[in-house]
Amino acid sequence: MSCCKVVSMWSRLLISCSLLASIECFLRPCESESREIFSFDGIWDFKLALMNDPEVGMREKWWKKRRLGGGDVILMPVPSSYNDITQETRIRDHIGVVWYQKCGYLPERVKNRSRRVVLHFGSVNYRSVVWVNDVKVTENIGGHLPFETEVTDLRKAGKICVTVAVNNTLTPNSIPQGKVVHYKDRQKYPEGFVTQRLNFDFFHYAGIHRSVIFYTTPFAYLTDVTVLTDVDFSSDAPIGIINFEIEFDGQTATDTFRYNVILLDENGKEVANSMSNTKLSGEMKVENPKLWWPYLSQSEEKYAYLYTLQFQLIPENDIAPQDIYNMKVGIRSLEWDQSMQNTLLINNKPLYIRGFGRHEDADIRGRGFDLAIALRDAYLMQWIGANGYRTSHYPYSEESLDIADQFGFVVIDETPAIGLSNFTNRLQKQHLKVTNELIARDKNHPSVIIWSLSNEPLTQLPTADEYFKELVQNVSMLDATRPVTFVTSQQWNNDVAVQHMDIVCVNRYAGWYGDEGHLELIERQTISEVKNWYTKFGKPVILSEYGAGALSGFHSLPSAMWTEEFEAQTLFKHFSAFDKLYGWDMLMGEMVWNFADFMTPQETIRPTGCMKGVFTRNRQPKMAAYILRQRYWQLAHKHCSSNFKGGNIAGKTCSVKLREFKNLFEQSK
Repeated sequence: MSCCKVVSMWSRLLISCSLLASIECFLRPCESESREIFSFDGIWDFKLALMNDPEVGMREKWWKKRRLGGGDVILMPVPSSYNDITQETRIRDHIGVVWYQKCGYLPERVKNRSRRVVLHFGSVNYRSVVWVNDVKVTENIGGHLPFETEVTDLRKAGKICVTVAVNNTLTPNSIPQGKVVHYKDRQKYPEGFVTQRLNFDFFHYAGIHRSVIFYTTPFAYLTDVTVLTDVDFSSDAPIGIINFEIEFDGQTATDTFRYNVILLDENGKEVANSMSNTKLSGEMKVENPKLWWPYLSQSEEKYAYLYTLQFQLIPENDIAPQDIYNMKVGIRSLEWDQSMQNTLLINNKPLYIRGFGRHEDADIRGRGFDLAIALRDAYLMQWIGANGYRTSHYPYSEESLDIADQFGFVVIDETPAIGLSNFTNRLQKQHLKVTNELIARDKNHPSVIIWSLSNEPLTQLPTADEYFKELVQNVSMLDATRPVTFVTSQQWNNDVAVQHMDIVCVNRYAGWYGDEGHLELIERQTISEVKNWYTKFGKPVILSEYGAGALSGFHSLPSAMWTEEFEAQTLFKHFSAFDKLYGWDMLMGEMVWNFADFMTPQETIRPTGCMKGVFTRNRQPKMAAYILRQRYWQLAHKHCSSNFKGGNIAGKTCSVKLREFKNLFEQSK
């Protein structure tokens, strides 16, 4: 049995920063009695370095000049992608370096108190160099994940100026991959004309995509926290188990520390604690806890119950905490066992994923984080009855995972390694780095249940075998509490890397890519596809992408490709195949591609974007959304009933959900 057993396997399951020597670990910034946050979001100065002279800013030292030396400087909102903010094609399609700068002030108390000051970036795509007050403080390679640097020694200046140079070019050795192409035919192309070829089909948004903040900590401070939960169901009342490990920095020759760990319920009431510890790891038990459940999966009114875990770092000869860190935690167990219905078990109940592939993508702001969009998406997923999604094809914002924790959405958490076309040692080194950073960032989220290493790599190539085997070994060393996968688009008889995964995730578009328009073939081909993967590997299968494109408002009877009718019928034709495969214990999830329409590069095969969303890009439903809503609510009731049948709780809860579904069905007639 491959599963998480925290108590018996604790020593090798703990994902501590000490195991991640290749990266810098840090806690997500949050406010507390000992920590403050100062946002540097807002309007920044912005300037392009010409594509035929990308080094001009370095050569002229723009970071030393206020307003980047003037000239062609415009204003740019942060966070956002820079591409769609203006009406200018040269900014939208820019390849190379852009520059950002903002000046502001930190409060006097920050400069005068004994506090560390840290500059934190949520995400900058893709390569960045950062200066504070004319001093280079850090650089970073790779987007979608946070990085930070301490700037305590620079805080004495009255005015703080932050300058960031951002380079969006990708190479065959970057994650994700790409290639800058220079054209020599002067009859067709002028001097300096370049394009960027990408190993992916979504728009190459760039810029400062997530928040920029300064935050403070004491000089003795918590640097990392790892939390693992389990549930003991051996007695009549379940017992929640919380194992934790902390790491801290700043200990001096004269100071030693102890710590308190306190578990609070949603009302702030203490329910468990571990006090006056000197060891850096420990365990708490909670009798009859409120468990974290996926949305619509169980009987309680509150599905995704979250406690607050408070960590206090206290000098040995004092009673007042020097550092306090609060984090949300959901108590749940997670197991997977190929001999038991080929599924994941959350809190001893089988999980069937009904969800989406998605993108962080919206009008104007591109890939820049927008809380309104994030919550709109969550409410739409709740409305449609979905219980999960994949962070296709890169790590999403930490706020998005917070929302998943709160709404009860399970998450397949994916690295930015999309469409890998070679498997060199150099590339693997970068792939390991971003994977470790992803795990370090997201390890404590109850919503994260599967790590995905890549989307649609060329794993028919022989070199992919050892490459992915070593990646899986690395993840298993860091976190054996979650299964590992990648998403394949290869064939069951030529993929050399799926054998190393715990779960098989397959992208297939019956009736769309191949046998176009033939809806009558979808059920047959889908059943055959999943059967082949399951028969060869004997592992649970998720159809991680399927669907069809539809232009909103485009109709045809009988249906034809690109119409809303065809998209709806494509989904509907898959459902009978899914039901049969689930009955044969071969399928553990169905995930439509895509949640919403999204922007792509300009191509003849995509009319201003990918139109496979069941919602439009501005988050309004197409016909397929109503078909899918009926499907997902039926599945929710079916699996709720099967999980709890025979119990009094089931009779109460599932009948309530059935009435909700009946009302939904009546409304949709």
